[in-house]
Amino acid sequence: MRPPCLSRRRIFALFVGAVTAFSLREAVAAAPRALDCPTRDCGWVYDPTIGDPDHGVPPGLAFADLPDDWVCPNCGRPKSLWTADHDD
Repeated sequence: MRPPCLSRRRIFALFVGAVTAFSLREAVAAAPRALDCPTRDCGWVYDPTIGDPDHGVPPGLAFADLPDDWVCPNCGRPKSLWTADHDD
């Protein structure tokens, strides 16, 4: 029995799939992540893909780019008091 032959079309499809998978991994790694409010029992999450539209923060804005006077809409904790690991 002959081993299966890889046609040019199949090789190209495998290559495109690998490149696409690599690109998606890079995009996910580079995307801003959602951040939990560090206030105990607050539970509010700042998600950059959503922003904070009720308070004038558009979708796509990273936490570090929030205005300095921004506060957690749930508990009122100011941005300046969020922990250092939330500054990305």
